[in-house]
Amino acid sequence: MVMERFHWSYLNIGYHRTVLNDWEDRGCMDEVKKRLGYRFVLDQGTFSSEGKPGGCFSIDLTINNYGWASTYNPRDVELILINTSGPEKYWVKLPDNPQFWFPNETIRINHEIRLPNNMAEGTYQVYLNLPDPEYELFDRPEYSIRVANAGTWEAATGYNNLNTQLMVSTAAPNTQCEGNLAFLPFPRVPRFDQLSNIETTTTDRFQLIYPNPASIHQTLIAEFNADRQEKARLVITSITGQVVDYQDISVIPGLNRITFRSQNQIRPGMYILSIEGNQRYLLQRVSFQ
Repeated sequence: MVMERFHWSYLNIGYHRTVLNDWEDRGCMDEVKKRLGYRFVLDQGTFSSEGKPGGCFSIDLTINNYGWASTYNPRDVELILINTSGPEKYWVKLPDNPQFWFPNETIRINHEIRLPNNMAEGTYQVYLNLPDPEYELFDRPEYSIRVANAGTWEAATGYNNLNTQLMVSTAAPNTQCEGNLAFLPFPRVPRFDQLSNIETTTTDRFQLIYPNPASIHQTLIAEFNADRQEKARLVITSITGQVVDYQDISVIPGLNRITFRSQNQIRPGMYILSIEGNQRYLLQRVSFQ
């Protein structure tokens, strides 16, 4: 079919009605409606059924794209853990990119993800979330991608229920994870709007991060001025937008001096350090060696 060959994502339903009516008469319009753009279908997956706080959660999930195209714009891929009998919620942004989930290809999401050391015991429902990464849209469910499987979509959250649960218990076997991926407690943090423009952020004597470059085992010091008292969060993000570590902090009026030492296994490379409360106090590149 020509539409599949040229990866059609859009069709003007008002033009040309003679052609569109012919498609409807021939019974092919239903397929057109289903396959315009992307159509992600969860195929099969294996997941850890139990885990120890500080242990490892494994996911091996295959997805098929039965549409004619991939996504135009960037999309995030998140896993969400929600306690079925408590308020605890955890999330992780995966490095996968739906822009490269092409038609007629099998996509594989295969990762090991560290659970928080202080994670509350209990049974957690596992969700896949494909949000818009823009700050104004990432937490709006109507902008998240809905997979085509029946019985997975949750309209109130925009999450896709993977219909699997994780039992977290201190009695679970010890497991170790490779890499930087780790679940973090809510609230979720959106991807930064323009990582390429971070150098243009104003930096003066009241906004400093040192040492920079720093050793991956070294303590960082962030200094900045604030005009209010509030709770905020220091976040370390990879260049691809993945949150690799964070620290909740208290901001005070005047000069703030925050020390930070990563508890995760950050690999050498370039990262973004951000301090955000009701406003963004600091946004700078940090090089770990």
